[in-house]
Amino acid sequence: MKTQNITLHKNWKIVREIKINKELERELEAILGKHVQLGGEKNNGHYATERRSIIKKNRNKKKLTEL
Repeated sequence: MKTQNITLHKNWKIVREIKINKELERELEAILGKHVQLGGEKNNGHYATERRSIIKKNRNKKKLTEL
């Protein structure tokens, strides 16, 4: 019985991993499809230079309030 349980567990893990991989693949295809459809300069995968990190924003806010 123990070897059967171990085998079933291993098989279940493999099946679960395959299912997760397929779900991730579908999500990635959907995201890539949206990027291709949107096109344009802002949505072509480049980092938007006008975006700033939250840390920089908070740091700048502190400087302004201290003045």
